Amino acid sequence: MTFLQVSRTHWTKFRRDRAAFVMTFIVPIAFFSLFAVFFGTRPGSKRIQLAVVNEDGGAASRQFLTALRKEKGITFLDQEMTAADAERKIRTGDLALALVVPKGFEVKKGERPRLTLLADTSDPFSSRLVGTLMQKAVLGEMPIDVQTRDLLGASKRNPRIAFTAAGLGVMFLLFFAASSGGALIDESESGTLDRILCSQVTMTQLLAGKLFYIVALSTFQLTMTFAWGSLVFGLELREHLGGFLVMTLATSLATGAFGLVLASLCRTRAQLSALSNLLVLVMSALGGSLFPRFLMPEQIQKLGLLTLNGWALDGYLKVFWREEPLLALWPQVTALLLIATVFFTLARVLARRWEAA
Repeated sequence: MTFLQVSRTHWTKFRRDRAAFVMTFIVPIAFFSLFAVFFGTRPGSKRIQLAVVNEDGGAASRQFLTALRKEKGITFLDQEMTAADAERKIRTGDLALALVVPKGFEVKKGERPRLTLLADTSDPFSSRLVGTLMQKAVLGEMPIDVQTRDLLGASKRNPRIAFTAAGLGVMFLLFFAASSGGALIDESESGTLDRILCSQVTMTQLLAGKLFYIVALSTFQLTMTFAWGSLVFGLELREHLGGFLVMTLATSLATGAFGLVLASLCRTRAQLSALSNLLVLVMSALGGSLFPRFLMPEQIQKLGLLTLNGWALDGYLKVFWREEPLLALWPQVTALLLIATVFFTLARVLARRWEAA
C-alpha cells in the first residue's frame, strides 16, 4: 500500500498547487479551443477578396468574369481601378489579390488564354485557390494560363524568415519580460524590497529602473535573433535597420510594461508562472506569433489586434515585407506605446500594496 500513500501525497500537493493545476488542465483546453477555431472552420467559410481589372472589355472576358463571380469562395471588390492602381494597393497592404484580364482575351480550342494575378504572397494559399477557381470557371472547360506576379516577395532572398523571426522573437520577449518582472516578487519575499523603499528610491523610480533594464535586454535579445537570421538565413536586416530599431524599441517597452504589471498583480512566483504562461501563449496564438493571422477567420484576425503581438507583427510586416517608410509605422508604434503606458500605470497602481506593507 506504500505506493498508494505516495500517490495520495502527490495528489494532495498537486491540488494545492494552483499553478500546476492551471498548466495541466486550463492551458491545454485553452489552446485546444483556439486551434479548433482556427482549423475547424469550413474550407468555404473564408471568402477571398479579389479586385478585377478588365482591360479587354469584350464579350468573352465579360462571360468569363460572370462565370467566375458564381464561385462562392470569392468576394469581388466593385471598385474600378487600373492595373497600376491595383499594384499600388497591394504594395501598401490595402489589397491582397487583383486579376488582370488583358486585351485580346479569348477562349478558343487549342489555345490557352493568359491572365495575370497580382498577388501579395504573404498569403500563398489565397492566390493558389483563386487560380484553381478560375480554371473551374473557364467556359467549355478549356485550360487557361494564369501567371501570378508576386509583387512583394519576389525580390527577397528569404521571404518567410522575417515572419518567423518577428513572431517567435516577440513571444520570447513576453516570456523574458514576465520572468524579469518576477524579481519584484523575489525582492518582496526576501525583504530586499522593503530596504530599497526605505532608502531614497521611490516605487515609481524602482519600476522605471526595472523597465529600463527589461527594455535594454529585450532590445539586445531581439537584435541577436534578427542578426542571426541575417547571417544564416538571409534576412535583409541591414536594408531595414531603421524600421527594425523603431519597432524593436516600441515592442520592448510594451513587453517590459507587460512583465511589470503581471509581477505586481501576482503574489507568488508560482502564480506568476502560471498566469504568464497562459497569457503569453494565448496572446501569441491570437496575435500571429504561432500561426499566421491571415489564415485565421476574419473575426479572429480582429481579435489579434487586442494583443501587443498583433500590433508588433503588423509593424515588422510593414518593415520587412512591404518595405514601407518609417512614417507608415505610426499606427503600430502609437498602439505599442499606448499599451506600454497603460501597463506601466497599472503596475504602479498595483505596486501600492508593497508600499502599504
